[in-house]
Amino acid sequence: MSKVVVARPVGGITLNSTLEFLLDDSGAVRVFDSEEQARKFLMDARVDPEELQHMKFMENE
Repeated sequence: MSKVVVARPVGGITLNSTLEFLLDDSGAVRVFDSEEQARKFLMDARVDPEELQHMKFMENE
């Protein structure tokens, strides 16, 4: 089973094609076991549902 990382357009501006990734406390890309786990983490952190729609959940092999 592959892991999942979360990305969004730089600065949250959807016109940007470059992505920035969610980082952990040490500055490394945060890796989740599943998209569901990533979504729960973001919702628990009170990420706005509209902003969540613009995030990409990408497989991390």
